[in-house]
Amino acid sequence: MSLFDDISPEHDEPAVERIEKRRRQKRSQDAEDVMFVLGDPRGRRFFMRILRETKLFNVCLANNADLYRHEGARYVGSKLYNTALQHARNNLRLAEREEDERHA
Repeated sequence: MSLFDDISPEHDEPAVERIEKRRRQKRSQDAEDVMFVLGDPRGRRFFMRILRETKLFNVCLANNADLYRHEGARYVGSKLYNTALQHARNNLRLAEREEDERHA
């Protein structure tokens, strides 16, 4: 189901309101999810593993195919990182400190 399934010419304004309501609900759910995951040491470890796997903080000096794959993975990592930064900044910082301690 798409966000725009409800749009019809005769009911445009109510449809827009429903779409906005769904967007707000999704943002709220995303915030709750990331706070839940980063609220537990296991979730923080897993989250940091995802960021490592997406090579968010690495530079890629490769040919085109590898570069596109790398940048696609980094884009996913960036979206996750920004969501965590926006909604669970303190737990994200804790996850980063714990990650540093594990690799020290």
